[in-house]
Amino acid sequence: LLVAHLLLHGAGSGVTGEPAAHGGATVLAARAMTEGTARHDAVALIEASERLGAELSADAGWDSFGVSVDVPRSRLAPALALLAEVALEPSFPADEVERLREERLNDLLQAQAEPRRRVERAFAAALYAPEAAYQRSMGGSEDTVPGLTRDVLVARHAALMRPSKATILIAGDLSGID
Repeated sequence: LLVAHLLLHGAGSGVTGEPAAHGGATVLAARAMTEGTARHDAVALIEASERLGAELSADAGWDSFGVSVDVPRSRLAPALALLAEVALEPSFPADEVERLREERLNDLLQAQAEPRRRVERAFAAALYAPEAAYQRSMGGSEDTVPGLTRDVLVARHAALMRPSKATILIAGDLSGID
């Protein structure tokens, strides 16, 4: 099994680089990337990865944004093509963006009832200056998430996808692979 990871890193490459008014856009964009591409809708993308025995994922952190694929080594080349498609051509289907946004809003409602999550939020607010990105929740807030439209995610993705900030990591048994 091999793991290939396209990682965008450095200043502005994650949640810290998003505008405060669009808090949560980076995380939501990562979640929505695997919901369809220019060539595959969500179901076709899942089927394409399953035919390869691969698992696609995308994630965002404070200072990074990435897309990964776990795949048997014999199918590395087509899996890398699928990884590139997800990274470079996500379609951000409006209905999927809306579903993911609603899930996040429900999660925020649940967080209000969980003492641990309320403490985490209060701790970050006490520790960091109000304008610091680290003071905000990575997934956005009740004020910002409703405004995270498909267009906002497309713009955030375009801002993140910079070759100068990209690294491709491939791990596993690469013997015999050129």
